[in-house]
Amino acid sequence: NRVADDPEAKALAPNYLAMAIRQVIFNQYEDRIRKDFRYEIDHISPGPGYYERAVSSLAALRLVNSAESTLDMMIADGLTDLSFDKDHLVDFVQWAILATDELYDHNLAKHEIEYIRRHKGRGYIPMGAELEFSNIGHSVIDDPQGQAMRDMSYDGFLYFPDFGLNVLTWKLGGHVDDHHDKASASPRRGFFEVALGNLSIRANISKPLTDDPWFLNQFIHEARAFYKIMPHSVHISLQLRRQQSPVQDRLLRLGTMKCLFAIAGDPVRTPDGLMHIRRLQSEEIHAGQSNPHLLFSEISLRHSSESANSYPRARAGRGAGTYVQQFKFLRLASDMNYEPIAMALKGLQIRRHPGSFMTNAQYERNAKHRTAYHNLLDWGNSPEAISDKDINTFLSAVDDGLATERFGKSAHSGAYVSWAIDQLRSTLMGFNMLFNRQEPGQGEPGPEGPKPTGRASVGDVEK
Repeated sequence: NRVADDPEAKALAPNYLAMAIRQVIFNQYEDRIRKDFRYEIDHISPGPGYYERAVSSLAALRLVNSAESTLDMMIADGLTDLSFDKDHLVDFVQWAILATDELYDHNLAKHEIEYIRRHKGRGYIPMGAELEFSNIGHSVIDDPQGQAMRDMSYDGFLYFPDFGLNVLTWKLGGHVDDHHDKASASPRRGFFEVALGNLSIRANISKPLTDDPWFLNQFIHEARAFYKIMPHSVHISLQLRRQQSPVQDRLLRLGTMKCLFAIAGDPVRTPDGLMHIRRLQSEEIHAGQSNPHLLFSEISLRHSSESANSYPRARAGRGAGTYVQQFKFLRLASDMNYEPIAMALKGLQIRRHPGSFMTNAQYERNAKHRTAYHNLLDWGNSPEAISDKDINTFLSAVDDGLATERFGKSAHSGAYVSWAIDQLRSTLMGFNMLFNRQEPGQGEPGPEGPKPTGRASVGDVEK
C-alpha cells in the first residue's frame, strides 16, 4: 500500500497505530457502558432528539482519561507485540479489544454514570461542539503541501484513512477538515476534527449533544484530553427554536464582541508588554484583503435524519431542517471553562438574535459589516481594557436572554444564572487587570492572559 511504500509515511505509522489502538479501546468502553447501564443512561439522557451515545461516551472518556498512564503503557506494549511490517490493521484492532477486557472496571463505570447523573442539569436550547486539533496550528491550512512546516507526528493527518481512523473515530464524529471539504475521500492535510453528535459529515446529518452547559463543558475537556494532539479551537453550536430564529445580517455590538474575545479569544501579553487577542491577530479566523471574512458566527441548516419529512421546518418557505448558530471564535484550552461561556452564547442569541458574521458577500454589500470587521481587528491587534459600560451591557443582554430561554421563562434556576454571570464578570475583570501596569510580584496576571475558572463543577449550585 501507499504507506508501506513511502519511507516518510512508514515512519509515522507508530503514531497512527497508537491513535487507532486508543480509539478502539474508547469504542469498546462506550459499548460496554451502554450495555451495562442502559436503564440508568435512558433516565439521564435528555431525549431521542439528542445524540444517543452522549452520556455513555462522556463516561467512557472520563474512565479512559483517568487511566491515562496505564493506557499509555498498554499502547506501548501493543506496538511492541505487533509489527507494522508483519501484522495487519485488524490485528491491532483485535489486540485493543482484548486489552479493553483488562482495563474495563464495571464498578468504576458505575461511579462515572452516577457522577454524571448527580451533576447533570437541563436547559432548553440544544447544543453541540466541534473540536479542532493540529500539532502545527493553522499552518496545516496555510501550507497544505507541508513545504514550510510539517507535523512530525501525523503530517497533517494525510494518512488518516489508511489506518482506518475515518471509521474508528465515528462515535465522536472524527474526520479531517482542510477548511474546504470535510467529507472528501482524497488524502489531504488538515485539522483533525471531532464533531460530537455528527452522524454523517457528508450528508450534514447531526444531533445535538446536550441542553446542559455543564455536560457540554465536560465533554469538550474530556475529548480534548483524550487525543494526544495539540488543541486548536472549539466551535459551539446552538440549535435554535422557532421563537429564537436568527436575523441573517444582524450584528452584535462591538463592545459585546470585545467581551466574547476577551473571555475566549486567547488574550495574551507578549514579552515586550504588548497585549494581543491571538484569535484576531493571526489569520486563524479572518482572511486578507482578497477575500475578507471572519469565522465568528455562522447560521446553517442541519438535519437529524436521512428522511426529509422528519425534519422540523425552521421557517415557512425554507428547506427542511433546523437552524443552527455556530460560534467559531473560541480557543480550545485546558484552563477555559466553557460552561459559563455556553450560557453567555445562549443568552446573547436569544436576546440579540445575531446572524452570520461574516461572509465575504456581507463584507462587499454592507458598510456596517465592513466597519465592524475592521474595528474588531484593530482592537484585536492593539486591545484596550473594556469599559464598565460595555461589560454591563454585555452581561445584561446575557441575563435578559437567559430569563426567556424556555417559552418566555428561564430554563435554569436563578442561582445558576447568577453563578454564570459572576464567572463571566470575573473573567472580564481579569482581562482588564492585564492592562494595569504593576511591578512583578504585585498580583499581575502572567503572560498567558486571564485564567477563567477551570473544570470545577458547580454541584452546589442548583441548575
